[in-house]
Amino acid sequence: LVRTQYTTEYFGELSLGSPPQRLLVSFDTGSGSLIVPSKDCEDAACRSHTRYDPMLSHTASLLIGAEAGKVEGEQKRDVVTVTFGTGEVSGHFASDSVCVATLCSELRFITAVNESERPFKAAGFSFFDELVKRRGLRKNLFAVYFARDGDERSE
Repeated sequence: LVRTQYTTEYFGELSLGSPPQRLLVSFDTGSGSLIVPSKDCEDAACRSHTRYDPMLSHTASLLIGAEAGKVEGEQKRDVVTVTFGTGEVSGHFASDSVCVATLCSELRFITAVNESERPFKAAGFSFFDELVKRRGLRKNLFAVYFARDGDERSE
């Protein structure tokens, strides 16, 4: 399922974890990381979306940092802040199974604990760069057809 907003943003559903938690994301090929709202985020932008809860997934791992290993005991986690032209997100790294339809890969991503209202309250989240980086595709080739209006079907 892909939805269009003003032909500049394309949204679709992905699943994280096992059992799957379904989230609506923005298919943004320009983002360096997949960012999903965390259950620990209470900002208005987070509350307007389904939030990911790693404790509900038996395949989730809380990570110390971007390239670091799993959290052991009470270890502190790095906080990463990603700044965009109109807002910013802060959060922690996690790893879990991420699927779009039947295409799945184990990915590292950011679980947002703080989000600015603009632009995230009305937007979704991305993951394509991580999918390519983690070699979740047979080839580094991925295509999507986005219909311009309701008369055509997006694929």
